[in-house]
Amino acid sequence: MPKAAKKVQTKTTRRIYAALKGAFPELPDEPERVVYQYIPGAIRVRIVSSQFRGKSMAEREEMVNVAFDALPPEVTENITMQFMLTPYEAKRPTGLDREFDDPTGEYL
Repeated sequence: MPKAAKKVQTKTTRRIYAALKGAFPELPDEPERVVYQYIPGAIRVRIVSSQFRGKSMAEREEMVNVAFDALPPEVTENITMQFMLTPYEAKRPTGLDREFDDPTGEYL
């Protein structure tokens, strides 16, 4: 079994977290539960928000994009995985959720 990669907080992940926390105040106060970098050039994001309830994936993505509008493109260009879930959906974990929580890098 591959060894889990290390989750790292960087200036970039902190900027992403701040933008998301401003748009989705119910996000956890622990940034690593929302965004982290696990290898250079690969940032993962998981947003769990009741604001997504009843919204399509395209609508959810637009909501997240609005949060990112204040950030320069070089801050968000390395996001390689982005989950946008309602609290209900987050309670039904998938294999990809497991990959967010314990990144192995084997899918790269």
